[in-house]
Amino acid sequence: MVAALRSLAPHPQHTLQLLLRPTLYRCVSCQLLKPTQQLFSCPPRQSPSATMEALFAQAMKETGVLRKTSVPWNLDEPHHQSYHAFDTATSSWISKVPSTTDAGQNVEGSDGITAIALYTWNIDFMLPFAEARMKPALAYLDGLLSSLPTTTAPVVFLQECTPSDLTTIAATPWVRSHFHLTDIDHTNWATKHYGTVVLIDARLPITATFRVHYSKTRMDRDAHFVDLSIGDDGKKVRLCNSHLESMALDPPFRPPQMQLIAGYLYEESVHAALAAGDFNAIQPFDRTLHADNNLKDAGASKRRRSSGSGLAVPGWTRFISAAMSSCADSRGSGRMS
Repeated sequence: MVAALRSLAPHPQHTLQLLLRPTLYRCVSCQLLKPTQQLFSCPPRQSPSATMEALFAQAMKETGVLRKTSVPWNLDEPHHQSYHAFDTATSSWISKVPSTTDAGQNVEGSDGITAIALYTWNIDFMLPFAEARMKPALAYLDGLLSSLPTTTAPVVFLQECTPSDLTTIAATPWVRSHFHLTDIDHTNWATKHYGTVVLIDARLPITATFRVHYSKTRMDRDAHFVDLSIGDDGKKVRLCNSHLESMALDPPFRPPQMQLIAGYLYEESVHAALAAGDFNAIQPFDRTLHADNNLKDAGASKRRRSSGSGLAVPGWTRFISAAMSSCADSRGSGRMS
């Protein structure tokens, strides 16, 4: 999308992105598309941190406007939802209700699965050109997933998806062919603005999908759980996708959010469990958030330290042998760590 980067004298404080429409420029100071002659009226460029704070403040304002005033769930309690499978006969996504009666039953192609590979990516709802960013992001993911052995079943966690992102994901051929989606619209999000979604290898039997919407959140965050049935005896593997609270605000809400997640990972019926996503590990207490909840950093030996994280119940990561091998908070940069 970006053809060049240039600064126009006598205003070098404005870094401009020349778009495919050459008469319009995006000013990094005000984030607006403008003809060249209007750029000189912009205020001086802010520092990156100030720009981010301004963008975040505007995003939170918009989120407040788009927050749903009536919802069918209770905070801090499980709200079960359906998932979706693509039907080639009707060329449409159909809703499926998970059932525990599927536990232990083989799905076509599931016999040879020996591992689950978990990928997590915050795609950033604050940046413009959502579709133009999502399409190459999905192409990049496709390249990663295509390199996996057939014995490994991939699961993809995405955070900060917009409704238009869901439309793009649902229209992608490789997603339709190989994955189930937990969401194709914003029905189960607390806001119409952004939320999380999980892509599950269609060979994996899904026995439950549910969300727990946090009471301790300023940003409409939740914990999104998917239960899988693994092996002939149908052991329950629970995966959790969450975008923990952003920013260094007081009081901090990431500790109670992680405490809630841990409670569901440790339920007696769960054989193995792992939580991943964007954990916003930006303050000193985040360094011990996993240990404080008796969780293990599942990806510490496989990735650089970043705000994306994977935590698991100790001793339960053997089957999820490839978990967190690709983890990132990419912020739309087209990069996974």
